[in-house]
Parts: sequence; C-alpha cells; structure tokens
Amino acid sequence: MQKIIIKKVQTFAIIFLFVITTIVPITYGINISKNTIKDNGIWERIEYGEYPCEEPDGLGNYYLSANCSVGQEASYITKEINLDGLSIATIGFSYYFSGHGVAIVGIYSGGHGMNYWEETIFFLQSSSPSQIDDFETTIFPDSYSDPSEVYLEFYYFNDYGQTFPGFSIDDVYINEIGYFDSFEVNDGTLSGYVTDPLLNPINGALIRVYFHGTYEEDYSDENGYYHVTNIPICYCMKNCTCSKEGFKTEWVLMGISENSTYDFMLYPLDVYPVFNGSQCNGWWNSPVTISFVYDPDIVSEIWYNYHGWHLYTEPFVVNDEGPVIIKYYWIDFEGIQSAICTFEIVIDFTPPIFEVFWEAYKENTKWYVKFDITAEDPISGMDSYLFFYVNDILQLEFEVLDWSYVYISIPLPKNFKHYKFGFGCSDIACNNIIKNVNGSDIKDCSFTNLFRNLNLYNILLSKFMKHFPILFSIIKKYYF
Repeated sequence: MQKIIIKKVQTFAIIFLFVITTIVPITYGINISKNTIKDNGIWERIEYGEYPCEEPDGLGNYYLSANCSVGQEASYITKEINLDGLSIATIGFSYYFSGHGVAIVGIYSGGHGMNYWEETIFFLQSSSPSQIDDFETTIFPDSYSDPSEVYLEFYYFNDYGQTFPGFSIDDVYINEIGYFDSFEVNDGTLSGYVTDPLLNPINGALIRVYFHGTYEEDYSDENGYYHVTNIPICYCMKNCTCSKEGFKTEWVLMGISENSTYDFMLYPLDVYPVFNGSQCNGWWNSPVTISFVYDPDIVSEIWYNYHGWHLYTEPFVVNDEGPVIIKYYWIDFEGIQSAICTFEIVIDFTPPIFEVFWEAYKENTKWYVKFDITAEDPISGMDSYLFFYVNDILQLEFEVLDWSYVYISIPLPKNFKHYKFGFGCSDIACNNIIKNVNGSDIKDCSFTNLFRNLNLYNILLSKFMKHFPILFSIIKKYYF
C-alpha cells in the first residue's frame, strides 16, 4: 500500500541558510502537447464538461485525460524544459484522479528515459479517494543530470473496474523562486515502525530514503522499529521505500524534517499464518490463536482444516495438546485456487505429573527425612532440573539425569515442625509445578517410624508414660 504525504516547509525558517540573488518569481509556461501511447492507453485533450468532474481553477479551456481500459497504461510527456542554472523552483498542476489504478508524475532529464524518473513528485493509487485538487511542490533542477533538458511525465495505469478518465491534468506550471548558493543541512531523520496488516512487527525490513541521486537506509529491528539519519533538510520531496522479501514494497513521497516519523505496513505476496499465545523452548504452553495475513485486493477466500474444513472469517483458537497439523489454501478473485499448505504446531499447557513421598528414619542418634520424587510429562517431556525450597526460599537446584529414581535426604532440625519443604519442576514447555510437605506432618510419621517394627509398641509406650511421665512430656515437646 503506497501513500503520499506532502509536508509544507515554512520558507522563513530556511531563508537564513541561503544567499538570495534573485527573488522575483518568474513563471515558465509549459507546453503539454507531446503525446505518447503505452499499451493502447492514450492521453486525449478534452473540453471541460464532457466528463463528470468539477472544472479546476485555472486559465486553460481544456484538460488532458487518460483514456485507458482496465489493465492498460498511458504516459504523457511534456516537451523539453530548460531549467539550466535554476537552483530551486516550484512545480504545480491541477488534477483529477478517479481512485482506480495508479497515477504518478515523475521528472527525468538527460541520460534518463520515460518511466525511469530522477525524482517522483506525485503518487496516488486505488486506495486514494476520488478527488479533484491542486498540487504544488518544490524541485531542485541543479540536482538533475541535465537541467537544460528536463521532462515531466504523467503516467497512469488502470488496474480494475473503472473506465476513463482515470487521471486528468491541467494548468501545469513551473515558478522560479530564486537562485541560491548550494547549502544543505543533513540533520533530517525518519523513524517509525514496520508491521503487517495485523500490526505484528516485521523484523529485517529495509527502509531507504532517496535524495539527489543517493540514499540513506536502515533495517527494522525485532520490534519493527527503524531510524534513518543523515537526511538533507531541503525543499525537495524524498522517495521513502520499505521492502522485504515475501512482501509487497511500500513507498511514500514526503518532506523530511529534523524528526519525521512514518509507520510502514507491508502486505505479504502470499497468505501466511500468524500465531499468538505463550511459547517456551519451541512449545506453545497455552491455547494458540491463529490469524492469516493476506492482501484483501488479491485474496477472495481462505479455507483451513482444523477438525474439518472451515471458511476463514476471523481468528480461531487451537486448544489440542501435542502436535497439531493445520492445512489451508486460498482462492483469488479470478477463482484460481492455491496449492494446499501445511504447518505443524506443538502445544503443551498441562504441568507434569509430579509426586513427593517422604519417610523419616533414624541413623545412629540423628533423625533424617527422605523425600522420594517421581515426575513425568507424556507430552513435551521433563525438563532436567529439580528445585528444593525451605519455607518458599530456594535452597538447591539439581540436574536430574533419570527421573525414574530421584530422592533427597536431609537431617531433621529440632524445630522442623515449623518448616515447609517444597519441590519444584517443569516440563520442556515450561509448565511449572511445586509440591510442599509440612514439617508437622513429618513429625507424626517419624514418631511412628521409631516403633513401626516393634510389636510391643503400645505396651512399651504405656509403660514409659506411666513410669516416666515428666521425661516423656519433655521428650515429646522438645525432640519430636
């Protein structure tokens, strides 16, 4: 999609940079009687009133209208114009554009030819509204290869649906502003973002700003941001292009100031899917929303296969886990169907199956607790790390080579009933899970384990409590 932006520069802010030797404007009358034919399209001299458009202001009694059928192009070129010695001038004309096809006005001189413009001063395309208006811009003839032999070319291509006139022009003029010493300030910048039609950032797009036979450029980053610097601040319009392989090139004609901004939107040459969701290690760990990016001027329908074939009208959600295969194709406005395309996405948003078993035991005179851990993830597989927490504070990190046999043994402190022991792990898709064991639960088990293999447990316990009640209460309170 191309757009045209014309920014008027305040003259008083630039006058201080130049030495004016001639300040009286001189108007050059332009003879526009030279006619060329391209691909059966032709420009005709038409009287006002024959076609439904408002007559523009001006002294002429006629205007030139492009007579093109759909798919044809036409070119109208002025006779030779001598602008030798003129450093700066304004060029203008009245125009009517039907809003169908592409209308371009370019300038070329010696060493160049038609459709190979040294400078493009005017651009409109199908997305522009139907309008009749006046256009004026500033040019620098001394930057052309031969200022004594300058031509203006009016070019029109009719892309669909509209018969002539598609592009009409009248009252072409060039006004001399003055002779200035050559001087430019290269403090101009152009920055902005490059996205697709769904506003997803495009990385690696090339942005170029052309001026006076050279250019400055930059590439968009992962956020779609670009910043072109060292651009001359002058009266001339700059042709700014944005391109990347697989996308239609967009360009805009605009004036550049010290901090100019413009956001480019690139349409793909082919339909492609865009995925939105949470992702880790190549796995989506959430349901995935799928959208298709395409050029609505080319693509009529898109069909996709997810649990059956469906006509794409809005983004759809894929919530199956594991590998998911999606197929799609599209149909253009001429009824031609593309090949069937296939892509696969892998989804896992379920945490691992994770269990922690514990057992208290006594070794010599000290008590310990052993935590046996099992974990598995049948979808994306287990990550190789186990995390150990005490009261929610990470203590250790273990690399696990075999999840079929994992355990941790630690000594039990005297006040372990106030502790909380935690264990965490995740699968490859980064789905995390934590299991906690309260120290108060381990206390009861450890006390039982002390006598779990003794048949006289109840008898010994009752006798101990009967003969040593004070000692038993002390041991129970401070040890267990």
